[in-house]
Amino acid sequence: GFGRTGNWFASQTYRVTPDLMTFAKGATSGYQPFGGVVASRSICDVLEADPDYLFRHGHTFSGHTAACAACLANIEIMERERLGERANLVG
Repeated sequence: GFGRTGNWFASQTYRVTPDLMTFAKGATSGYQPFGGVVASRSICDVLEADPDYLFRHGHTFSGHTAACAACLANIEIMERERLGERANLVG
């Protein structure tokens, strides 16, 4: 993910549509611990169909501002330097 296959995510490169997608250190290039899960609309629809459903998630470091800032800064660098496009050329 994050440009290594020439696209932001390998699912785009291989033309698959995942229901769940996890990501981690690629978001920050390993400079800061960070990770997450992206759920498709169909997964969210099933969960949200239950009126009693409440997404309970949290860990000691959830939403840590330094990790979020590192992720955003790293993505800005990847976009500015066109690293995804360069991965197709350089490998």
